[in-house]
Amino acid sequence: MDIGDAALCQCVECMRGDVVRVPTLAYCLQQTIDSNQRETSCNVASCFKPQPPPCSPLSPHVATPDLTSHGYNSAAYDSFKSIEDYAQPVEAILKSSSEKVVLVGHSMGGVTLTYLAEKYPEKISKLIYLTAFMAPKGKKAVDYILLYLKIPAAKELFQVMSEVNDGRGVKLDLTQRAVVKAAFYADCSEHDVDIAAKNVLPIQSSVPNQTVSTITAKRFGSIPRVYIECTEDKAIPIETQRLMISDVPGATVASLKTSHSSFFSQPDSLAKLIIEMA
Repeated sequence: MDIGDAALCQCVECMRGDVVRVPTLAYCLQQTIDSNQRETSCNVASCFKPQPPPCSPLSPHVATPDLTSHGYNSAAYDSFKSIEDYAQPVEAILKSSSEKVVLVGHSMGGVTLTYLAEKYPEKISKLIYLTAFMAPKGKKAVDYILLYLKIPAAKELFQVMSEVNDGRGVKLDLTQRAVVKAAFYADCSEHDVDIAAKNVLPIQSSVPNQTVSTITAKRFGSIPRVYIECTEDKAIPIETQRLMISDVPGATVASLKTSHSSFFSQPDSLAKLIIEMA
């Protein structure tokens, strides 16, 4: 397949009108598609930046579901309380697929990967964490976020992220554009930051942050894993990424010299790497 078929390059900042999105999405790569699915795959890919070429019959089927309360999903951030509800759109794909899939999760999307991998190991051929949260049994993503307080590279993150008053969501202060750029899009063009600012979700659910990992060696541990670390990331600093890699051993590690948003700054390199690893 042509590497430009970068539906692999994450629909998080997808340009679908003014739809709001947040960079925490898990998505699925299935190795084959039928003729009825092919158009959907092309339509999804066509909303990415940069634009991919037309899909070929050999292109993989890339499903980019909106997690509950994200994107086109109409649920409010405070309308659910469990990771099961949050991950349901991806879980539905796993249940309906006749073949094993590759799951790719970016940032908080890693929590969805971990949850589904423990629940459906027989449905997944590989897990790919892209600078994503990957917690061992008994730990939560927020446990790692609290460690940021000691990491200078994460200072911008705490200037723009805060808990909302109801305790059920996390707010991103989009009025501080320069600080948001430094935290999430440091190596991205101003044009890309403009796109992100129009599409990022201002309040996201705290459910994935607070979900306790229940992974076991028999189930989660049976699935091959890849961790793509982004060495210049300030949203999940490289120190934290490598701590998670150490805490959940067994992943094949690859590196990109990018910020948190490699799907913007180095989309071709990211797509190539995902295809090679998948």
